[in-house]
Amino acid sequence: MIQGLLKEGCKSEKSVSFISTGAKWLPQSKEQMRRHFPSAELYEFYGTSELSYVTVLKSSQQKQYAASVGRPFHNVEICIRGENGPVPIGEEGILYVKSKMLFDGYIDNEEETRKVLTR
Repeated sequence: MIQGLLKEGCKSEKSVSFISTGAKWLPQSKEQMRRHFPSAELYEFYGTSELSYVTVLKSSQQKQYAASVGRPFHNVEICIRGENGPVPIGEEGILYVKSKMLFDGYIDNEEETRKVLTR
């Protein structure tokens, strides 16, 4: 929807809030939003259907941490691991999430559920 607003050239000086959820909100799109909606608050929630919200990047953090998805959401723990356990900051790995908001499993697909759930 945000991309649709930008594509249509929508603009406003009003004080409004935009909330992005799901995939990473690209820094260039956020910058376009700031130009088109200079008084807007921008919030980014990163997550998936299976995990709910994982991280949040508040409006006040958008410029300083534009390439980030933010900090862990309330009651969510995250860890980035490589083959030998947690990796140092800045290194790539697989994201592991511990949260009370996890889904119970895929309907009629116990095998796939077992693959993604680690307790």
